[in-house]
Amino acid sequence: MVQLNQLAFNSFLQQLGQQFLWRKAYACPCLTSHSGQPKINCPQCFGRGRFWDEGITGVAGVITHAQAKRQAAFGLWDEGDIALSIPADSALYEIGYYDRVSCLDRTEPFSITFTYGVNDTLRFVPTVIERLTWLDEAEQLVEGEVPFVDPQGELLWGEVMPPVKTAYALTGRRVPEYFCYQDMPLDRPHHAGALLPRRVQLRRFEL
Repeated sequence: MVQLNQLAFNSFLQQLGQQFLWRKAYACPCLTSHSGQPKINCPQCFGRGRFWDEGITGVAGVITHAQAKRQAAFGLWDEGDIALSIPADSALYEIGYYDRVSCLDRTEPFSITFTYGVNDTLRFVPTVIERLTWLDEAEQLVEGEVPFVDPQGELLWGEVMPPVKTAYALTGRRVPEYFCYQDMPLDRPHHAGALLPRRVQLRRFEL
């Protein structure tokens, strides 16, 4: 009889795994019962249909890209997806659909545009904003004062800011963020009563 060692799985993944922030998802009450669509101007979910708690940290192993890409043959894989192997003793083990997951051990660059006074809310909280620029009336590049960002993604401006309704660009770095898309088809959450690592597929949150 095959004996799978739950403690060995957990120990292995704890040693090789990465740190993640897991935020549990909750359906927003603004979802309409007949269509399931959220209100676009909802102040709680901002039109996403879900809101999330503050989150807790846990460890999970990242499955190799080559192994995870096998899911593409089933039409279940998109570019940018990652897959996790979660040990049974990790806080992430109870992760479910639409839950948010942030990779705490790495960052990535971003450079995006907004319009001042129109859409000044980021859908993520950057680790650092390095540069703020916009074009003046002569289409010359203007360097602004880098704004602060509150936990809700609202930009807090200093003394040098873009004119109202002017397009501006923010450049910096952020923590990659995903949402739980599905359990992997080969997932075996338990064996003879022993909790084994879960495999879940994550998709980029902005999608």
